[in-house]
Amino acid sequence: MLDGASRIGEMFEAAAAAGMPACAITDHGVMYGALDFYRSGVDSGVKPILGMEGYLFDGDRRMKPQQAENNERTYHLTLLAENDTGYSNLVGLSSRAWLEGFHYRPRTDWEILSEHSEGVICLSGCLSAEIPRLLVAGDRPGAMRKVAQYRELFADRFYLELQDHGIPSQVPLNDELVRIGRELHIPWVATNDSHYTHKDDAAAHDVLLCINTGSELSEPGRFKFDSEEFYLKTPEEMAKRFARWPGACETTLDVAERCNVKIALGNLLLPRFEVPRGESLESHLDNEVRAGVKRRYPQITTEVSERAAYELRVIADMGFAGYFLIVADFVNWAKRQGIRVGPGRGSAPGSLVSYALGITELDPLAYNLMFERFLNPERIAMPDIDIDFDERRRGDVIRYVQDKYGSDHVAQIITYGTIKGKQSIRDAARVLGFPYVEGDRLTKMYPPLIMGRDSGLKKALDSSPELADAYEEGGAAKEIIDTALKIENLKRAAGIHAAGVVIGRDPLVQHLPLKRGDRGEVVTQFDMNGVEALGLLKMDFLGLRNLTVIDLTRAYVKHNRGEDLDVDSLNLSDPDVYKMLQRGESDGVFQLESEGMRRLLLQLKPDCFEQIMALIALFRPGPMEQIPTYIERKNDPSRISHLNPALEDITRETYGVLVYQEQIVMLLQKLAGYTAGEADLVRKAIGKKKRDIMAAEEPRFIQGCGRAGVSEPEARRLWALIQPFADYSFNRAHSASYAYVAYQTAWLKARYPVEYMASLLTSVKDRKDDKPKYLSMARKMGIPVLLPDVNTSGMDFTPTADSITFGLSAIRHVGEGVVERILEARRNKGEFISFFDFCRKVDYTCLNKKTVESLIKAGAFESLGHTRKGLLDSCEGICAQAIERRRREEAGQFSLFSQVTQAGPLEAEITIPQEEHPKSILLAHEKEMLGLYVSDHPLFAVQGLMARMTDCQVSALAERKPGEVVTIGGVVAGLTKRVTRKGQIMVTLLLEDLSGANVEVIVFPSAYEQYAEVIQADAILLVKGRVDQDARDDSIKLNAYELAKPRLDERPFEIRLLPGACTPQFVGRLKDILADHPGTTQVFLHLATEAKTTVLRLGSEFCVDTRNGLHAELKATLGSGLSISA
Repeated sequence: MLDGASRIGEMFEAAAAAGMPACAITDHGVMYGALDFYRSGVDSGVKPILGMEGYLFDGDRRMKPQQAENNERTYHLTLLAENDTGYSNLVGLSSRAWLEGFHYRPRTDWEILSEHSEGVICLSGCLSAEIPRLLVAGDRPGAMRKVAQYRELFADRFYLELQDHGIPSQVPLNDELVRIGRELHIPWVATNDSHYTHKDDAAAHDVLLCINTGSELSEPGRFKFDSEEFYLKTPEEMAKRFARWPGACETTLDVAERCNVKIALGNLLLPRFEVPRGESLESHLDNEVRAGVKRRYPQITTEVSERAAYELRVIADMGFAGYFLIVADFVNWAKRQGIRVGPGRGSAPGSLVSYALGITELDPLAYNLMFERFLNPERIAMPDIDIDFDERRRGDVIRYVQDKYGSDHVAQIITYGTIKGKQSIRDAARVLGFPYVEGDRLTKMYPPLIMGRDSGLKKALDSSPELADAYEEGGAAKEIIDTALKIENLKRAAGIHAAGVVIGRDPLVQHLPLKRGDRGEVVTQFDMNGVEALGLLKMDFLGLRNLTVIDLTRAYVKHNRGEDLDVDSLNLSDPDVYKMLQRGESDGVFQLESEGMRRLLLQLKPDCFEQIMALIALFRPGPMEQIPTYIERKNDPSRISHLNPALEDITRETYGVLVYQEQIVMLLQKLAGYTAGEADLVRKAIGKKKRDIMAAEEPRFIQGCGRAGVSEPEARRLWALIQPFADYSFNRAHSASYAYVAYQTAWLKARYPVEYMASLLTSVKDRKDDKPKYLSMARKMGIPVLLPDVNTSGMDFTPTADSITFGLSAIRHVGEGVVERILEARRNKGEFISFFDFCRKVDYTCLNKKTVESLIKAGAFESLGHTRKGLLDSCEGICAQAIERRRREEAGQFSLFSQVTQAGPLEAEITIPQEEHPKSILLAHEKEMLGLYVSDHPLFAVQGLMARMTDCQVSALAERKPGEVVTIGGVVAGLTKRVTRKGQIMVTLLLEDLSGANVEVIVFPSAYEQYAEVIQADAILLVKGRVDQDARDDSIKLNAYELAKPRLDERPFEIRLLPGACTPQFVGRLKDILADHPGTTQVFLHLATEAKTTVLRLGSEFCVDTRNGLHAELKATLGSGLSISA
């Protein structure tokens, strides 16, 4: 990664233009690009030669020497697939190098190279290969022995590789290789190590290397290539460069002629699913669905039976019966193991067969869900059923599938991170050596991402006049953007897809190369698209935290109240749920907890499940513009109108607004005469912006509408309306499924708030940003969250009747193994009555200094009557004596009678002081150990004042636009100083407010000079600044203008204007009086009307001094129109 700057399509275009018959791919140690390369080559008419530049280790591949020795003993080796057998062997070789030989790099050794040599052409390699390294080192006899070894293994498939990239050592090396070739009658072959396509791409490739190494172009001694000759040369350039070594280029053509590989694409390679003897996959599926229909429908109507028969017929015709049986098998296994499975995801809930098999939990007939959106009979493509599991148990389901089909048949799927447009600007600016502010300036001109999608730098230049103007002005901006365009969309890193799992009919290595993930996972080297192209079964197994929360809540309710909750059969009309949502109290509710969503809930005031579905679907860029219309029509039905009278049935439930993808499909059917399958193909083409299909379909749509009595202008209006909508909208089945989980979580929160909040906190116990948010939310709900306690805490957060106790595993440095041993001692030996008792009862492995001090700092011994300072001062001695005593007891050194004198109580030997730390230190320790303040908060005493003096909570900053000026307040939870290149100090603060949210506050040198004295760790600060979006990761930050410590002894000066008093003359006189009394006290203006009172916080320019006659002057001058409190 970050070494090759060639784009596959561009490479084949250049090869075709130059008249080359073939082109090879030999990535270092991997086959990541082999399939894309093959497909692109076949399409271009240039033969794709598949290969790999392997890493050959001199020794056993399982050895793991130190890095320097490993590098010394690892050589490059060029390997090409001569035929299909050779390709299979390269796949096997690459896989084994990763799975068996990885150590810094995926390494082969001579053993597995020998086992996978058939059908493989071997070239002696580049300067880093074994034979060239020996020759350059002057060891010709050693090189000759290696040549003989390779020749013996590969026979006439071994060639001596000549390269010339203008590196001085290559010419004499090539001379020597040719001499050896003549002596031993081994052909030599000219190759061209291409890391970029065109010669003028050398600079962009150099930038890529700098991104890889974190360096700048100007940095001396950085890693760089020795020449600018690593581009795709033309046949003429190669002939000229290799004229010194006759026959080299002719041999290149001979090798290309020998290489012929055909990869089978498009075949369906579903795993073999065992069915009862005498049954086929289709008949078994029919039987399972019939049984499922009886379970799901007490009364089987004609609609049910016809829908089931239709779906089964389509599934059988498309050859997907096995697919449904496979999915149903592992989903139902998970349910039998008590693993919570989501009700559905994507379009799969539109299938009655999925519902009957237990794959999904929503009745597609009851929710009016469309089968063709899921499985389109007009287009043969693998169904796509994605499954949500309790995130704690996702691994269990993957292991079940591995056990059932064979561990070598199952792998997770690779994903590639690419350099996106915005990132390419940042990278280019840094590598070119421009100041951070220059890259930051350009990225701020970049248009906002849509649903997290970066539309690309070229489109950004078209849609952002500011960015285009900067580019046209030339200078730094043009240099940065030109460089960025050359590296944009190149692959940056390989990772593991969050959900993707592939299941093979045969061992996967028979179809694609594998690798090892950072945590030992077996992962494909081809991505999702490659896996699908090969016809392998790809599934998305997603871990969903909200399902974990639901199951935890059920368990807590069962433990606390003895109730068995059936959250899968809820009444979807519970008024308590809707009242809670109407109040905007949706924190912690799946899909509904963002600031923007809470505002919409307050406006919409949903009162039925259909509206939750619609809200989830509407809160996206495509249909988001329709939200005000939807809300207005919901709250005032008289304003409802439909796009066309004929569409009333389609948009009745959504108040005449297009909300779901299925509505587009139905519109195309009803007005333009498309079949359901055809309509879905058009919808998909619009969504993917396939211009050719859209251009062909527009006339058909308009003509079809004409036949339905719709005028041409009206038809064109409808066509234009659905274009932007189709891209980002949800399908109804997905909205219904997610709305169901949202309702489940909302119902649990409304009905069982303590248990639900304990579950939420447990689910985020390792997430430092989410835990404070939910703790603050529990406090707002009036639920006390108590410090961890060795006598009452469990592993995780523990709910009681009216409070929640911190879990012991949430304490820093206290692992789950230690917690389990503490809980075991408590169960077996009873509650702890003192710290001494704790030390006697728990396993002595729990008494290491770091663990015990962490428990003390977290307040876990508070209920035992000891002070935290006293315990910190004495715990080391107590624990040491307890451990020593336990060891002596185990060694049998105490007799029955000597225990009284020699092993007396620890209490008699050590006294725990009763002195305690100040409150500030206690809170600091809690924050250190638990990640947040629990027993108290530095801001509790000033929350009213802070609320009056700020206009934005930290948690709401993400909803503000970049550039907007806000005032926030909080406690300094982190502080970092650094010196700029000019020698000035700038500071980054981490400011945290009572909501538990935090934000980075950037204090540039000019502001630091002015406010340095108030910038301190743990200080309570008010910060006025500009909202900024960080150019590196799009996170929200605040650039500080003003910083101040609130005057805790001073209340704000509040002026209430009486109704009718707010005239321009009155307000002008008020401003003059305030300006005559400048000071530091904040002024709040209450504007009263008959309907409501609006409170305005005046800017800092209107802060006043209340001690010098301000009250009197206001009363004397404006007394009849206002009242004052201070």
